[in-house]
Amino acid sequence: MSNTRTETDSFDAIEVPASALWGPQTARSLHFFALGAQRMPLEVIHALAWIKWAAARVNADLKLLPAPKAQAIAAVALEVRARLQPSLSELHSALSSRAQAFKAIVKIGRIHQQDATPLTLEAALALGQITVDQFDLWADVQQMLAPSTHPGSVP
Repeated sequence: MSNTRTETDSFDAIEVPASALWGPQTARSLHFFALGAQRMPLEVIHALAWIKWAAARVNADLKLLPAPKAQAIAAVALEVRARLQPSLSELHSALSSRAQAFKAIVKIGRIHQQDATPLTLEAALALGQITVDQFDLWADVQQMLAPSTHPGSVP
């Protein structure tokens, strides 16, 4: 078995590692462009994974994407979420404990259009906690969009 597969795009054919979950454009970028230390924010990666998950499901249901490929894409999106969940739980816990530790500290904050609004550090950290909680709502979205029962649906 080969360690690579041949993928093609509008430029030409290129070898991609057989185990890679990407196609020719990413393979070409990895080959021709130096990658720096700056990485895409995890929130963006997570959002893109959910878009790909939803697109795979819809395109499989519309018979525009073969079911095995759609299932592979959907599985990777779910794996991204699973990998992020422990970090989100740890972040939520850390924000909660810090909020309690700093609840007596008042700082000047900016909330919407109100400049220089006094805000406790506890409240500021609680906003971070709320953001983490909203991020976790994607679990609920996933439950609502569970695989349909008709043939050809993608998990």
